[in-house]
Amino acid sequence: MHLAQGGALFVRRKAKTGGKSATENDGFFPLHFPAGFDTIIFDKIEERTGVALRIGERYTRYRSFSQLGRLQNAHQVRYSLVLSPECTATYEVAVDSARDCTRDSRTVSGLCRQKARWILEYLYENAVPAEHWRDVLDDLLVQI
Repeated sequence: MHLAQGGALFVRRKAKTGGKSATENDGFFPLHFPAGFDTIIFDKIEERTGVALRIGERYTRYRSFSQLGRLQNAHQVRYSLVLSPECTATYEVAVDSARDCTRDSRTVSGLCRQKARWILEYLYENAVPAEHWRDVLDDLLVQI
């Protein structure tokens, strides 16, 4: 798309800091990320003025599991959160293995940014299985 055609341009910036402070502090990047946190920030660029308006944030955590003979197949679980300015949080849990790839998501309204991220961290730190994450989310929403 050319600028002369009109419409919005979308720019995606990614910061993976491994627990260090982000090098950019332009109001879009948090000042500090926990170790291993993969954060993607989406910006909307308004063409006439070139002013960046924040339209959403995506936070993703990955948990890897090893092959343990017949006990467990190697797989990776991805816990994601997409926050919108309208205070909606969309959670997604995806499991990738050599045999299968599954994905499930759910949108929740009315959560502040901090509480939404706490829930994501809880799912990740407790390695909540994909089969149970929706029930755990329901329980956390009652507690928070």
